[in-house]
Amino acid sequence: MNYRQLKSGKITVQGKEIPTAGLSSYTRAREIAGILKEWIETGKFFLTDAVEPLPSVDSGMAVKP
Repeated sequence: MNYRQLKSGKITVQGKEIPTAGLSSYTRAREIAGILKEWIETGKFFLTDAVEPLPSVDSGMAVKP
C-alpha cells in the first residue's frame, strides 16, 4: 500500500475493499501557510532563534506511541 492508494479513496485489504479518507487537507494547509507567511512579512508574527534543539536519536528520550 502506498500514499497514492490511500488518497484514491479506497484500498483493498485481504480481498476486502476499504474506504479511506485524509486526516488533513493539503488545500487548507497551503492556505494557512500563506496566512502565516503574510504575517511574518508584515511583522505581525515574529520568528526567533530556537530556544533548544530537538532531541536526537541518542538523547535517551522515549517516544510514546
